Amino acid sequence: MNKSSEGQWIRAGLGLAFLLMGAVSFVSYQNATQLMESSQQVRETVDEKLLYSILSNLLSNAIKYSPPESTIYFTFSGKPETVKFEIQDEGIGMSIEDQQKLYDPFSRGSNARTILGTGLGLAIVKKCLDLHQGQIFVESQVGNGSTFTVQIPQSHPKLLEQTFK
Repeated sequence: MNKSSEGQWIRAGLGLAFLLMGAVSFVSYQNATQLMESSQQVRETVDEKLLYSILSNLLSNAIKYSPPESTIYFTFSGKPETVKFEIQDEGIGMSIEDQQKLYDPFSRGSNARTILGTGLGLAIVKKCLDLHQGQIFVESQVGNGSTFTVQIPQSHPKLLEQTFK
């Protein structure tokens, strides 16, 4: 495992699996929804703290904006060139207009005003992904939930460490 100035690098399927299990435990601890997880054994290089910020924000949003007995689907796949995961909920969803400003700090969906939040979670996710040169995509409709897909390209740790200098 290599260290960067901003956190620890995980370089092994096992380390990433433990991080994902931590995120799953976070969701289970919230006791608000069921979680279905599907994964493959992979070897990846990602910054542990950034990945935790990405996963914890997306999973906590899925919990926050979904009915108590709904299901949150979490899928993960890794390929030599990219790590990909998807979080799908059965929550309130969002309009096309709200999706356009989704990653702006302090931005909240028009149908989320009565739900506690600051509007910072997805801005943090986006910043973490920018540092990893990753991407995030959303599919959502009001009343039909949301699906967030995250892709993080695989690089060598030295290349990623340059991002933090």
